Amino acid sequence: MPKRSDERLIAYLDGAVDVTERREVEAWLETDPVARDQLAALANSASLARLAFDDVMHEPVPDRLLAAARGETVSSNNPTKIVPFKVWRGSARHGGLRGSWAGLPFAASLFGLLLGGSAAYLGVSKFMPGGLGGRPLRSRWRPPTMPGSKTPPATSNYPRARAMA
Repeated sequence: MPKRSDERLIAYLDGAVDVTERREVEAWLETDPVARDQLAALANSASLARLAFDDVMHEPVPDRLLAAARGETVSSNNPTKIVPFKVWRGSARHGGLRGSWAGLPFAASLFGLLLGGSAAYLGVSKFMPGGLGGRPLRSRWRPPTMPGSKTPPATSNYPRARAMA
């Protein structure tokens, strides 16, 4: 049996299936209540779409459109006036203003890159060993020792850590 899908249900609604496929879809609808509900939802949406575009479908086709489809030309009573589009170019009168603004996005992105890079470098360097002043960071943390262990805690190269041990 062919695949059960929404496409088959839509084709069934539109009448675009042959006799054998129509029988298969009807048998499927008799046995599957979910498919019946889906078919009802599809039929409802199709009727709403037809209702929404019903006025447009029954409008008369304009004569100029029919003539254009036939390749004919029709003279209309209201000739339209076509206004030429003027292309603006920076001129001496405007001081070439358009050309001077062209590099503004590039300058803004370069400024943002430099500002962001500087902030990231200076912000991250505070958390790195050595910091900004070249001094190592000091920590009070010591490795844990097991209770009852005879081994002393590990020593550290940092003066404060050695003082605490």
